[in-house]
Amino acid sequence: MTNEEMQCMEVWGGNRDCDCHLDLMGLGVEVYSKPYAGSEDGGDVYYVSSCATGRITRLMVADVSGHGKDASECANQLRRLMGKYINFVDQSRFVEEMNNQFTTIVEQGRFATAVVITYFAPTNEMLISNAGHPSPLLYRKKSNRWCFIDKNMIGKRTDIPLGILSGTNYHQCKVYLEPGDIVLCYTDSLIELRKNKEDNVIGPEGLLRFMQKVTDLSLPNAQKLLQNLQEETQAQFNDDVTLVTLAINDAPRVSLATKFLVPLRMLQVIFRAVIWNRIPVPKTEWSIKNLGGAFFYKLNFLGYKKKKP
Repeated sequence: MTNEEMQCMEVWGGNRDCDCHLDLMGLGVEVYSKPYAGSEDGGDVYYVSSCATGRITRLMVADVSGHGKDASECANQLRRLMGKYINFVDQSRFVEEMNNQFTTIVEQGRFATAVVITYFAPTNEMLISNAGHPSPLLYRKKSNRWCFIDKNMIGKRTDIPLGILSGTNYHQCKVYLEPGDIVLCYTDSLIELRKNKEDNVIGPEGLLRFMQKVTDLSLPNAQKLLQNLQEETQAQFNDDVTLVTLAINDAPRVSLATKFLVPLRMLQVIFRAVIWNRIPVPKTEWSIKNLGGAFFYKLNFLGYKKKKP
């Protein structure tokens, strides 16, 4: 595993072989992805972004139909879209545009399932949108138990995959987390394991039962988890494998230096977008929580329903 460093206003990830750890404001992220049969470019796409202040971390895990060049083109489009909404606390517009983007190419037989997660460090607040993707799992340190991150997702795939119907409004689940909690995102291959052709796949419930047996939860090691899962089911993966864990820790406040650097970072990104045309100009979410909270800490808690920590 390699340790990667992310900068504010950066989108990190892709659709290639990866075993990396990232340290971001309020959480540690481990990303493991392995394309099937040694392919260079897989159909599993993963991206992590960090806003201008580091308060907003967004994760996207998608399973795009196809491999190779076509999947890589989709991955590049998703990267640009992540950059466009990198400073948004609310992820609904990002998910809506992501769906509309896939709608334009679905006629070519292309579609995708995806889960999008936005973590807001000052409040330990997490938003989850699910477009036909396997349900993320949540470990609560207080109860020492795993569960589905949204109880309404149990045994289900929420909302339709991307690209099926334009203008779809995707459900958005909100959870409040505490240090020591862990969120686990994954792709189909983990829940499609079966001992033989006659057996049923283990499904999300089978994966949940397996995770209840995991004892080392400082930050689950992906390779070890996957190896144990294959031993448990006596089966091998027959598709791309992607596993992403997010471990919540104590988030520091945004430093004074970071606050002063926000305008400079924005200008740098806009300059690169205009001069090199490699990235889109980031949009701005004109909310008090987003803009005011970057400079005045208490404004981050607007609309916060739990007691301020």
